[in-house]
Amino acid sequence: MFKILFIFFITIFSFSFSDTYIPKSKKEAEYLAELKKEKIKIGLIDESLFNLATKNGKSLNDLVKEIFLDYLKLNVEFQTDSVQTLNKNLENGSFGGAAFYHIDHSLEHKFYYTTPIFSEELFIISNKKHLNSVKELRNEKIYSEKNSTHLKFLNEVLFNNDVQAEVVFVDNLNDFKDEFILTTTPELYKSICSIKVSNTSDISFIFNKKYADLIPIINNALNEKYKKIILDNFNAFKSDIALKNFYNSLTSEEEVFLQNLKSINVVYDNKNNTLASYFSQLDNTSNGIAPMILNDICENLGIQVNDLTKNFSNQNELIGLKNGELDVIVLSKTKNRGQDFLFSHPLFDINMYSITLKNKDKTNHNIGVLKDAIEEQVASKYNLKNKIKSFPNFDILVRSLNNNRVGSILTINKKYFNPKIYNVVFFESIPLNLAFNKDNLILKNIIDKGLSHLVNRQNILIEANLKNDLEDKIVSDRNQQFNLFTFFLVSGLILAIICINRKLYRTKRDQKLLLKDALTGLPNRFVFNEFCKNTGDSLTGRVFVIDLNNFKYINDSLGHDFGDSIIIEFSNFLKKSFDNDYLFRISGDEFYCFVFNSLEIIIKRLEKYKEFCPMMVENNIGFSIGLYDKTEKNSILQAFKFADLAMLEAKKNKTNTFKIADKDFVEKKNRELFILNSLKESTSEIFGVFQPKISLDTGEIIGSEVLARYNSNILGYIGPFEFIPIAENNNFIHKIDFTIAEEAIKFAKDFPNLKTSFNLSVKTFKRNDLISVLKGLLETYGVSGESLEIEITESVFITDIQDLIGKLKALKNLGFTISLDDFTAGHSTAGILPLLPIDIVKFDKSLLDSLGNSDNKGEIIYKNLISLIRDLNLKIVAEGVETMEQLNFLKNEKVDYAQGYFFSNPLSIEDLLTYINLKK
Repeated sequence: MFKILFIFFITIFSFSFSDTYIPKSKKEAEYLAELKKEKIKIGLIDESLFNLATKNGKSLNDLVKEIFLDYLKLNVEFQTDSVQTLNKNLENGSFGGAAFYHIDHSLEHKFYYTTPIFSEELFIISNKKHLNSVKELRNEKIYSEKNSTHLKFLNEVLFNNDVQAEVVFVDNLNDFKDEFILTTTPELYKSICSIKVSNTSDISFIFNKKYADLIPIINNALNEKYKKIILDNFNAFKSDIALKNFYNSLTSEEEVFLQNLKSINVVYDNKNNTLASYFSQLDNTSNGIAPMILNDICENLGIQVNDLTKNFSNQNELIGLKNGELDVIVLSKTKNRGQDFLFSHPLFDINMYSITLKNKDKTNHNIGVLKDAIEEQVASKYNLKNKIKSFPNFDILVRSLNNNRVGSILTINKKYFNPKIYNVVFFESIPLNLAFNKDNLILKNIIDKGLSHLVNRQNILIEANLKNDLEDKIVSDRNQQFNLFTFFLVSGLILAIICINRKLYRTKRDQKLLLKDALTGLPNRFVFNEFCKNTGDSLTGRVFVIDLNNFKYINDSLGHDFGDSIIIEFSNFLKKSFDNDYLFRISGDEFYCFVFNSLEIIIKRLEKYKEFCPMMVENNIGFSIGLYDKTEKNSILQAFKFADLAMLEAKKNKTNTFKIADKDFVEKKNRELFILNSLKESTSEIFGVFQPKISLDTGEIIGSEVLARYNSNILGYIGPFEFIPIAENNNFIHKIDFTIAEEAIKFAKDFPNLKTSFNLSVKTFKRNDLISVLKGLLETYGVSGESLEIEITESVFITDIQDLIGKLKALKNLGFTISLDDFTAGHSTAGILPLLPIDIVKFDKSLLDSLGNSDNKGEIIYKNLISLIRDLNLKIVAEGVETMEQLNFLKNEKVDYAQGYFFSNPLSIEDLLTYINLKK
């Protein structure tokens, strides 16, 4: 008996851990030995899906070779070729078999298939055309590879949907990716639309019937070891390509933003309990399609999702999004909401239903809806306002229907209504979106690109349905077994008490460990927060914030293990240098410290790091320090805030490693903060001044440029060189730009014969709502764009050139004249000027300033640029005219227009009108 058990154990051990195949019988061993004497030719498919290696360094074709050469130890010759060529070689017997073939039952009389390994999904995609359903393919062309095995699945779907479409066969789908193409690997293309057509048949290995006895051996190899490896590799390939396409789609600004994004605060729909979003009774988390989609994107990008749904009521989630407390909420887009928030592309459509009671009075035409929900918005489109009754929650809404307070209700909560009692009628499909703060365009764009590249929404919909159905069944079973649960209540309570006591014991045991940073052993951010909360403001001392320079590059290039070694080395140095002080590790390479010594001693100690940190020195890693002298006047949190701002200042100035947040620094930062908060709250103190533009041919005023100025009731006059950078750095320069645009449009309404111009910054120009806002202002004031000129700087050309040209054409369609401002001020755009729909080029002041050079180079450059612009049939404005010599030069060169202090300073409207009258 013992001998049998020992043999059994050895056999199981061999099956589990052997790197070669163990025959399952004597017959199998003899067959394999005989088979090794001949050479088997196996075909491999020459497609990216099978050829490209994933992160583990192997492709699917590599795994096939490993199975036959290393695991089965067979004498195999592999040949990689197109599917068309492989088909021919299989048919004529040149190949004994092939890998990764779709199972086709019509070939079973000639070949054997192994057990299915995986299946694919069939998509129709396009890089430029939009597509929402199969029905939209009617009379369209669909491009497919020649001899594709997927055509029968496509034809079946088209037939079932009564769609006539032309299938065009091509050699290379890449040449037609802007059209509709048929593929099982949409990840290989940067598509803007992708719809799933169907599933394909299973994929397996195919072999000539002479190798019938080899089929069960291959099946064993797949089931023992390789089926899971191949499936993981297949999924990894798709994920790798999708992630690569996502990162390739990001702008440089989006890349920087994403690198710094650690977490987002999210609220899901807490008004309804639907498949879109519901609170799970099983694990107390938000579940459903919206949470699954957002979690899928964020998990791929390493972003933590903080679900705050339980912390916000139906009313204050919108307030939380507006004030920046929340980053994302799940919300359907409406016209009114579109004015307050940015919205993602639709996640999916949700169905809305009209619910009425059967056998009830039909004369009550009042409609019940949830207050502030999408149903209320939809109802208002079709019904009188006095017929719509709003209710604060779902239970009260249903009671109002049952009590005949309303004749019907609109809801997306279909499943709670028994069809024996209620009439449930489909009413309308509503797209569900993610909503973002107006100032959070970059995050919105990143999530949209994640939706395009990283999420299979159809699979998520299927998975969400399965999870929801399973939870409903479990909850239903729980309710049915309530009496049984009651019976075991006492024993359950006892067990719970035991578990709680055990958990409390573990919590106490681990509490000290939880307060320590796992890598360095230093107190962590939680302890720092408690330190600030419990430390009295009367405590005096010094605080500093220190951040490593060049660390991210080292971490990315040499690996996180090496980066961890650097952090440990530096933290040990800090512990040794400040062993009697309060030292914390706040994040990856950022440390905070409260010290009782002077600022001079702190700096002196830190400068000794080269003696104790050889790895840092060897890899050229330094640090930036912000220091602040904490007095009784400031809280400890304020002290660290100013130290952190000083550290960021030191990081900008690469020649210094430290910056002290002294009185002047703090006053400057407080002033910037005041300006920031004031402008965020309102731009009512922003006003326009007008700088005249002069025709050099006639000397007449032909128009003016409106420039932004700021007069604060608290701080007084603030120059544009101070408030404009603050607005740009904090992503609300568009508010100032749109305010000045409105000033210009109002002026143009009264003086349409004067061409009035205004500036648009790069960030404003990149906004999706640019055209709609300007169009709305023109309509509001009844002004034609023909009396207005928009000035854009050369820096806008760092954006997507196609997007730029599209917006310029849209502005031209509104009648605006387009002027290129600050020409030659730091960007080279001369090469693309012929492509741009612009009318005027405005030469930067620096060109005029260079005319006084003794070598006449400035004059030569100016003349050549004038010639270039004239050849393009564009008008020229010379900016910054200050002297008679400059004016005479411009007149001699027949420059069209000029502006500058030689003619006039920027003027108020009243002074401008006076100036115009004087020039007449």
